[in-house]
Amino acid sequence: MKRWGVSFILICVAALIAVMAWGQCRSNPVAQRGKPARPLPHAAIAKAIAGDGSTISDSPPTNATPMRGALVLQGVVVDGEGEPVADAVVTWAGAVPISEIRTEADGWFSLEGLGAGGYLLSAQVQRDDGVRLVGYVHYQLGTLTEPAVIVVRPGVAVTVDVRHRGEPVVGAEVAIEGVIAARGVTDAAGSAIFSGMLPGAVKVGARADGLAQAARYAHVPRTGARVQIDMIAAASLRGVVSDETGAAVVGAQIAVARPDLTFGTGGDAPVAVTDANGEFIARVVAGDAVRLVATHPDFLRGYSEPLIANGEASPASASPPPLRITLVRGAALRGRVVDATGAGVAARVTLFEEPSNEVMRRERHTNAGADGTFIFATVQAGAVSLQAATEGARSELWSAEAVPSAEVALVVAHALAIEGTVMSRAGLPVAGAHVTAYREASSDLDYGGELAAVTDADGRFRLYGASADDYRLVAFHAEADVDLHGAAGAVTAKGGARGVVLTYDDLAEVVGTVVGAAPNEEVVVQLGSRSVVAKDGVFVVRDVSPGRPALQVRIDNVQVAFLPYIDVTPPRVDVGEVALAPAQKVRGVVLDA
Repeated sequence: MKRWGVSFILICVAALIAVMAWGQCRSNPVAQRGKPARPLPHAAIAKAIAGDGSTISDSPPTNATPMRGALVLQGVVVDGEGEPVADAVVTWAGAVPISEIRTEADGWFSLEGLGAGGYLLSAQVQRDDGVRLVGYVHYQLGTLTEPAVIVVRPGVAVTVDVRHRGEPVVGAEVAIEGVIAARGVTDAAGSAIFSGMLPGAVKVGARADGLAQAARYAHVPRTGARVQIDMIAAASLRGVVSDETGAAVVGAQIAVARPDLTFGTGGDAPVAVTDANGEFIARVVAGDAVRLVATHPDFLRGYSEPLIANGEASPASASPPPLRITLVRGAALRGRVVDATGAGVAARVTLFEEPSNEVMRRERHTNAGADGTFIFATVQAGAVSLQAATEGARSELWSAEAVPSAEVALVVAHALAIEGTVMSRAGLPVAGAHVTAYREASSDLDYGGELAAVTDADGRFRLYGASADDYRLVAFHAEADVDLHGAAGAVTAKGGARGVVLTYDDLAEVVGTVVGAAPNEEVVVQLGSRSVVAKDGVFVVRDVSPGRPALQVRIDNVQVAFLPYIDVTPPRVDVGEVALAPAQKVRGVVLDA
C-alpha cells in the first residue's frame, strides 16, 4: 500500500511538471519553436525610449550608401513601454534593393550579408484595435556593438486635400513619400486621409484624369498635418521613343523638365512609360514651357525640343504628328577601387556626366564588388568624373574629357568628418534639415553630391568623407514651420571641424513689374513654390527662401514669360521689368476636352 502511495505521489509530481512546462511553452512562442528567448537590451531600449525612437547612436549615420558584405545587423522592435513587438514589418534602406523582413515572436530581427555603414531602419505594425504603430532608427553598422532598437508608437494622421480652381478633385490618386510611404484615393470631398504616418519631411503627389500631375514637399509635425495640393489643367503630349535604327524603345520613362532641362517640385519622376510600340501620352501643365526627358537603362537620356503647352486643342480629324525622341547607346566605363596597398575595396562609386555643365550634369551610382571592380554600362559621350567612397574613406575626384577605354583606378584614403548643429532663428534645434558641404577650393561638384547628411532630433549632423580643405556648408528644410523657412548658411569650416553652427537666414522680398499685359488681364507671378497676382503690373513676393528659383508669369493659365534663375538674397530683390513674350503653337500638344 505504501508503494502505491509513493507511486501515486510521483505520478502527480510528474504531471504537475508537465503542465507547468506546457504552460510555459504556451506563454513563450519562441520556446515552442525550440529557440531560447533572447534577453532584451534594456539599456539601449531605455535610451531609445527616452529620445524619440529616431536614433540609437550619439552620431548620425554616414551619408555613404553601404554595400553588401559579411556583417549581420541585429535589432529588436519595442513599443513605447519597452515591450517587444512581434510580426512587425521592418524595412531598411542602405543595401540595394530596399528590403523588408518581419520580427519574430520576441520582437527580434536579423539582417545578414550587409556592409559597414549607415542604415535607415523603419518598422510598422497594426494593433488589434486598428491603430498603426510606426517608428524608425538610424543605425551605424560596423561601429556600434549594441543592437538596433526601433521604438514604434501610434502614428499621426495626414490629410491631403486635392483641389482644382478651388473645387475638390474626386478620385485623385495620392501618394506620400517618406520614411513610411502610403497611397490612397480622394473621397467625395476631395480628401485622402492617411493614418499611422511618421512626423518629418514628406513629398506629397497627386494625379487625376484631365489634370497635370502635381507634387509638393510638406513638414508633418507630431500633431499631424493637413496638406493641400492644387492641380492645374493638363495638356496631353503624345509621342514615340525609338533607338538609332528606328526600332521602338519599350519601357522608357518620360519625365517633364523645364526648357533648360532643370526639374521642378516633382523632380524627374516619370509621368508616362512607353508601350509595346514605344508610344506614350504625357500630361503637363497647360501653358508651361517644357522639354520631355526619356530614360531607359540600356540607353543614354534623350530629350524633346523645347515646347509650350499653350492650351489650344487640335481638331479630332487632324491629329498632330507625335513628338519623337531618339535614344542612343553609350560607352562602357570600367574601373577598380583600391586602397593605398593596391588591394581591391568594396565601395560606392559615383559617376558625374557633363561635370562642368550645371544644367546637363547627371549623377549616377553603382557599387564596386569585393575585388573593387565596377562598371557603368552606358555613359554619355564627353567629360566625366568619378569618385569612390567607403565608411570613413574617400577617393580624390578623377576627371577626364572623354570616356576612357582603359580601366580607371580610384584610390580611397582616410577621410575626416565635419560635425555641427542646425538652429532656427529662435535658437531651437532643427530636426530633418538637409546639410550639404561644397569644397571651396574647387567647383561645387567635388564632394558636393556625396558630402551630405540629415540632422537628427537634436539638430545635429555629421558629414563624412571630408579632406582637410575649407568647405561651404548650407542647410535646407522643406516646408518646415514658419520660423524655419529659408536656407541656413553659408558657413565655412575645415574638414575635421566640430561644433559648427548653421542658423537659418532671414527670408527675402522679391519685387518687380510685368509690362505688356492688358489692363483687364489677371497676371499671376510664380517664384519657386510661391505665387501672387500682380496689381497694375507690380508684384511683391514675400517670404522667399534664399537661392536661385525660377520666375514664371501666367495669363489665363498660359505661360507668357519665364526667367530661369533669380538670385534671391535677403532682405529685398528688385528684378525690374519683366516683358511678356507671346506663346507659340507646337506640334503634339493636345488639350483634353
